[in-house]
Amino acid sequence: MKPFAYMADKEPGRRRACVASTKLFLDHIYGTSRENHGYTTQEEKDLYEKMAIEYLDDSTRDRAQDLITWRKKSTMAAKTLKNYVSCVKEFFEENGFEFTKQQTKKIQAAYKGGGEAPTDAPDHGQIRSYLEHADPRMKAMALLLSSTGMRIGEALSIRESSIDWDRRMITLLAKDTKTKTGRVVFFTRESEKELTQWLRVKSGYIAEKNIIVKQLAKKDPKFDHSATDDGRIFPYDPVSINRAWNRNLKHSGQFQKNDRGIVLFHPHSLRQFFSTQLRKNSCPDSIVEILLGHKPYLSTYIRYSPADLQEAYEKYSPALVIGKVDDIRKTLNGLADKAMETNGIIRDLEEKNATLQARLAQVETAQTDEQRILDLFKKFMSDQKKPQ
Repeated sequence: MKPFAYMADKEPGRRRACVASTKLFLDHIYGTSRENHGYTTQEEKDLYEKMAIEYLDDSTRDRAQDLITWRKKSTMAAKTLKNYVSCVKEFFEENGFEFTKQQTKKIQAAYKGGGEAPTDAPDHGQIRSYLEHADPRMKAMALLLSSTGMRIGEALSIRESSIDWDRRMITLLAKDTKTKTGRVVFFTRESEKELTQWLRVKSGYIAEKNIIVKQLAKKDPKFDHSATDDGRIFPYDPVSINRAWNRNLKHSGQFQKNDRGIVLFHPHSLRQFFSTQLRKNSCPDSIVEILLGHKPYLSTYIRYSPADLQEAYEKYSPALVIGKVDDIRKTLNGLADKAMETNGIIRDLEEKNATLQARLAQVETAQTDEQRILDLFKKFMSDQKKPQ
């Protein structure tokens, strides 16, 4: 029996969601906790397959009630939770268990959500504070999300071949986007710097982390959440990134939840930051919507080429720079002082040049007058020597 076998035929994004959600559900059932819920090691596959078989073979379980309890306790955003619940229901159906209509209604009624939790977009200061406590992986991820407006799933799908470094442009394939429509996004030089740094240390980072988790796994198999470099820029799944995000968020003192148990400052907040900052700085809504992967109003009549989008992005992207404001202000003030000093020197030189030019004109005039007098004197002497 291979309870996860059906997932192999799914497109990558859906497969990752199904794997992560089903393993989260099993963690809830058996009280385990893991950082990476993607298929990363054979040991982890075997462990979860064993847990899944044990659960499916247990005839005493009330699977509908288990799903309801998991749904009520979950702190995920409403849309994500809805997607994950559908994945777990599919896991049951593919393994020979279907819910009745009455059970399905109870599951749906367990957590209505009421849409995404309303949160304010983070400001530059909040993001800077987060970055100060982030490792190279999460620093690169945070800056990439805030400067491109990508969703986590989209960011996790990109490979180095997707990046045009000269144009600082990423091509997202239709299969990797939520709307199943391909698009291009752009990133700032600030993001480029951190992304380059992450790629430089990525292999060593993964290897170092794997050594630690393998040591922990010797004591308890549930700690075996090793990562495998599968060619993606960030070879992780959304659950792993969210957990790493929350750890850094706690270190920065910004970990807060609303009354629904949802973290107020989450990775998707960086997409809100992107949208808010561009609009505040008068970037056309149609451009923002296209960069976000939304269908803009009157899209039938509006068409932008990648060059058009890049031109607009370069114009408005300074609003997305997270760099320390104080340092930037000091640099600008320093440049302004130097400019004023230089302008003063230039004015002094111009005045001295004007004085020299005037003196030169006087000398030239004097030389001309002197030459004229000399010529007249020579002519006079010549005339005196002529016979009368």
